[in-house]
Amino acid sequence: MAEYQKLGAHRQTFLPASMSEDTFVRACGLIAGGLAIVAGICATASWWTGTIVFAIIALIPLVAAWLRGSLTGAVRTARMDLFDHGLTVYRSGQEIAAFRWDTAEVRQSVIPSRGAAAAASTEYSMTLDGPDGSHESFDERQFDGAHEWGPAIQSAVTATQLPRAVAAIDSGQQVSFGEIAVDLGELTFAGVNYPWEQVDTIDAQGGLIRFKSGSRWVTLPPIEDIPNFYIFNEVAERLRIAAATELAEVAGNRSETVESETVGTAPDPAHAVVETPEAETPRDESHDIETPGDHSHDAEMSSRVETSSDESHEAEIPGDESHDVEVPLQVETSGDESHDAELPGDRLRDAEAPSELSHQVVTRSEV
Repeated sequence: MAEYQKLGAHRQTFLPASMSEDTFVRACGLIAGGLAIVAGICATASWWTGTIVFAIIALIPLVAAWLRGSLTGAVRTARMDLFDHGLTVYRSGQEIAAFRWDTAEVRQSVIPSRGAAAAASTEYSMTLDGPDGSHESFDERQFDGAHEWGPAIQSAVTATQLPRAVAAIDSGQQVSFGEIAVDLGELTFAGVNYPWEQVDTIDAQGGLIRFKSGSRWVTLPPIEDIPNFYIFNEVAERLRIAAATELAEVAGNRSETVESETVGTAPDPAHAVVETPEAETPRDESHDIETPGDHSHDAEMSSRVETSSDESHEAEIPGDESHDVEVPLQVETSGDESHDAELPGDRLRDAEAPSELSHQVVTRSEV
C-alpha cells in the first residue's frame, strides 16, 4: 500500500497503547480494588451479606475496563506507520488505510494550548479522511506515543498544504474549510461575510473557536468540525494582520495629507503676491512731500508702495501710455539741499521724463 500511494521512505512505527496508561482503566482498577478491600473487611467481621454485595459491586468497574479495552481496539497486531509523504493505519481484520500529506483532511478534537506543559497534557484524538473515501479515527488510547505522532501528523499536513492554500487565495480564489470559506477580502460563515478589517482577533481554546468582529464575538463550528484547522488558523491570521496593516497605512497617509494641506494653506512670505497700485501723476497728490518748514531731508511716498524682490513698478506718463519709464523726481527742500526720489523699477533706466512732468514736480515742490 505504501508503494502504491508513493508514500516514500518509512520513518516511524507506533504500536497500540498499553492498557495501564489508560486513565479510565486505571480509575476502574482503583475502584475495584477499594471495593474488594471493603468486601474483605466484611468477611473478617463475619458479615457475609456485605461481603457478597461489595464483591459484586467490585466486578462492575472490572467489566467496564474490559469493555474499554475491546472498544478501543487494543489489539497487539494494530499499528500506525509514518512515511515521508503520508501514513498508513492497520487494524486486525481490516484493510490498510493510506493517507497522503498533500490530500488528507485532518480533524483534531482538542488543540493544545501554547507552552510545552500544556501541549504535554493534551489528549490527542484525530480523524483522517482521504479523497478516495478512506476514513480513520484514533486517539492516544489506541496508539502509544500520541505526543509524537500527533504533532508529526499536523506539521506534515500543514507544511505540505499551506503553500497551495496561500497561492490559491493570492490568485483570487476562495478556499473552504468545512463551513468556513476565506478569500483575500473576507471570511464567510453561515451566509454572512466578515471583512478582514472587521476581524479583530481569533481565539481558539480547547475545542472551541471564535473571533471578534467589532464589539461582538462570533462563534465558529467546533475545532473537530474544521478540516485542517492549523492551515485555516495560519491563513486567517495572515489575512487579518495584512488587512490591519493596510488600514493603518491608509490612516497614516490620510493624516499626512491633511497636515500637508494645512501647511499649504498658510501664507508663505517668500512667495506672497503683493498688489502694487499704479503710480499716479503729481496732480492726484499721490506723493506727500514735506515742505521746507518741517526741516526734513527725506521725501516720503504717501502711497507707501510695497514691492516684491522680483517685481517692478510701472510709472504711467499722461498722454503717452505706451512707454513705461522710470521718472526721476527732484525735490528741493531747502536752498542748499536737494534729494532725488525715484520710483522703484529696473526697466529703461536711461529714459528721460517729458519736460511737462518735470515742470509739474518742480512747481509742486516750490509751493
